[in-house]
Amino acid sequence: LKKKRRLVEKEENTKAYAYRVAYTALPKKCAGESDTDYYLRFFGKYDSNWNDAKRNELYLRILIQYKGESVANYVKRIDYLFDNVYPQLDIRTKKLAINLLDHYYREKYARLEKETEEKWFTRVLTKKSGESPTNYKARVSCLQAILTDVKWGRVV
Repeated sequence: LKKKRRLVEKEENTKAYAYRVAYTALPKKCAGESDTDYYLRFFGKYDSNWNDAKRNELYLRILIQYKGESVANYVKRIDYLFDNVYPQLDIRTKKLAINLLDHYYREKYARLEKETEEKWFTRVLTKKSGESPTNYKARVSCLQAILTDVKWGRVV
């Protein structure tokens, strides 16, 4: 099954490319290079003067799962980038970016093997340490919008 870039129309009549898996791998990290320096070398430094098209291209490069990248490393990389390298660009709880976040959310919040529905709900709906009430509500809202096969009405 070939996975490739596809054009997705958002409700606001804007266009964005949603990626699944890239055909290229991430470059090798140089000896002694910090994670932040490595990611800045690969993704580039963000300039607040960038237009929407340039900023969206950076989002696409961040949110793609690169060839040979495990699911765990994919999720860890995105979390690291938005927590440490590009905090001003964090879109992980933005409903307008759902078409870009679909793959990330499905991988990050996938039900673990032998995990009961009750334990899964507890794991994904627990407020994270340091998470504001606003971000918690936004994250849960994104979860509900992306994971439409989940019976959210069963949550008490």
